[in-house]
Amino acid sequence: MPDAEHPFYRTYSESIREEKTSGHEPVNAGKRLRIFPVDSPLQAHDGHIDLYLDSSHAFGDGSHPTTILCLSLIEEYLDSLSVPERKKVAMLDVGTGTGVLAILAAKMGVNDILALDLDPEAVESAMQLAALNGTSAIDFRVMDAALLPPLGTYGLIAANLLPPILRSVIPLAAKLIQPGAPVIVSGVGDTSHEEMETLMAASGFTEIRRISSGWWHAYILRNR
Repeated sequence: MPDAEHPFYRTYSESIREEKTSGHEPVNAGKRLRIFPVDSPLQAHDGHIDLYLDSSHAFGDGSHPTTILCLSLIEEYLDSLSVPERKKVAMLDVGTGTGVLAILAAKMGVNDILALDLDPEAVESAMQLAALNGTSAIDFRVMDAALLPPLGTYGLIAANLLPPILRSVIPLAAKLIQPGAPVIVSGVGDTSHEEMETLMAASGFTEIRRISSGWWHAYILRNR
């Protein structure tokens, strides 16, 4: 996997930093997710899942379409599980950035979450945001996922990354995911979806669901 100085890695972080919300208006995602700027007033508990993000240090405020798509699929999958089932899931978040994917999973009842990033600043910021969101038990690490033992440990893997990085992450996920468990991938654009879908199939995955926003696509995959 490329390091934090890889040009595509930097381009992605810069593109997301350009996606800013203004004021205290939330970004809506999925069925009941709302993403607020970190300095917004706490919201009333009205059936929504509220997340608070700060784009000043890491990878955006959650408004980028790839993030919205990935959050939506995580919510959809976890909603399909009972609360006891969620507590048994071990999740891996590859390229965690703001930590928002891991934070959502924790808020929905996943207790065992490892969230990795190659950028120490992103990890430090994600840890702070996790604490702010009441999910400080997430295990954030500055680490390359390729260093994890390929033992089929995880019951859910999420990766919101661009194709140059997904080229290595998708085959890696096939080694790290439990048999039959879902891998959620986002960051695939119109110009690369055929290549990525071919790679998914070659890595042993079946496409269970694909959702799109503009020219961006996200997937739920299961290994065959």
